[in-house]
Amino acid sequence: MMAIASGKPYTGSDLSDHASSGGNNTGGAPGSASVTGNNAADIWNYYKSQGFTPMAIAGIMGSLMVESGLNPKILEDKGSGAKESPEIIVDGNTGYGLAQWTYITRQQGLKDYAASKGKPSGDLGVQLEYSMIDGGNAIKR
Repeated sequence: MMAIASGKPYTGSDLSDHASSGGNNTGGAPGSASVTGNNAADIWNYYKSQGFTPMAIAGIMGSLMVESGLNPKILEDKGSGAKESPEIIVDGNTGYGLAQWTYITRQQGLKDYAASKGKPSGDLGVQLEYSMIDGGNAIKR
């Protein structure tokens, strides 16, 4: 198995050399995300701080990589080339962000959650936190 956060082989239980290229958010309360600008490391560290196993994190990151390339501001490519937006378009049609939220209630939930934090919906930390509570379909540890 390869640790996606750094590309180094995972050979033991200590992930400090695989996921700590800054902003290790260990022990934080659920929902708190530390963002350093290295999306892969930030995503790895966030889910690690939430108690996920390395294999679970690798699976989550693989899905997010396919959905968005780990870009929280990406808009779904509808044939005109990938575009970015700092805010989600709540239309029930255009995928947005890390998980390409498309269903209108999930889009509105992300928008509302970001507003409650005083941040844009394209904020990586907001999207990581929202992924844990998304419409009652929270990711299970």
